[in-house]
Amino acid sequence: PFTEEALEPALSGYIHSKEWPMGKVMNTLRLALIGSSSGLGIAAVATIIGKEETAARVAFACKTLGE
Repeated sequence: PFTEEALEPALSGYIHSKEWPMGKVMNTLRLALIGSSSGLGIAAVATIIGKEETAARVAFACKTLGE
C-alpha cells in the first residue's frame, strides 16, 4: 500500500541497499517533490500528493537533471 508507514521503511531500505548517503538522497527527493530542502518527511509528502504525482515529479527531476 502507498502509505507513510509502508513507504518509510521501503525507501530507507532501498537507499541503504544501494549504499547511497541517506541525507543527500532524501534532500534531493524533497527538492523534487516540493521544491524545498526543508519540510515534511518524504513519505508524508508522497502520500499527500499521491503515487502518480510523486512518480511524475521524480521523473521530471531525473529528466531535468539528466538522471
